[in-house]
Amino acid sequence: MTDEVHPVDPSAAEAIPQRTGPRLLLKKLFVGSHGLRAGWKVLPFFLIVFAVGFVLRPFDKLAGKFDPKLPVAPGTAIFRELRGVMAVLVATVIMAKWIDRKPFGYFGMPLVSAD
Repeated sequence: MTDEVHPVDPSAAEAIPQRTGPRLLLKKLFVGSHGLRAGWKVLPFFLIVFAVGFVLRPFDKLAGKFDPKLPVAPGTAIFRELRGVMAVLVATVIMAKWIDRKPFGYFGMPLVSAD
């Protein structure tokens, strides 16, 4: 092996268009070598949790009315917490399937052969 530098063919360098500008900067900011950067996945996750929780909000009427000044009945509290759990699970499934392209069991919650 030698340490000599190979000359660059000037015609080959001109054939590859160089991308510049804000589009390239945004791509570098949001997308890494393995897809969407991990930090940016948090934002769509919380947006999906919020949206699903908002869609499930009318089901709170099934739990009955409660007065915030009084203690909450256990059934009402469990029903309202269930809405949050469902929102997180739905958001996890959506993120796993369409963003990360991983099976649901990849995150430690296998649907088949769970021990």
